[in-house]
Amino acid sequence: MIDARLDSRASDSAEHRLREAMASRVLVLDGAIGTMLLGQTAVQPTDALSAQEPRRVLDLHRAYLAAGADII
Repeated sequence: MIDARLDSRASDSAEHRLREAMASRVLVLDGAIGTMLLGQTAVQPTDALSAQEPRRVLDLHRAYLAAGADII
C-alpha cells in the first residue's frame, strides 16, 4: 500500500514543477497517440493497447517528447 504522505509529496512536487514551468515559458501539449497509431496499424487504437503493447505506446510518448512536447 502507498503511504498517502509520500503520494501527497510527489504530487506537490509535480505540481510545483509544473507551476514553475508555466510561469517561465509557454508549454507545448501534445499527444495525439490514437492518430499516430492509426498511421502505423490497421487496428483501431483503444485503451487496451496500453496494456497489450506498452512498449509501442512508450515509444510514441518518447517521440512526442523528443519533438518538443512538455506534456503528453
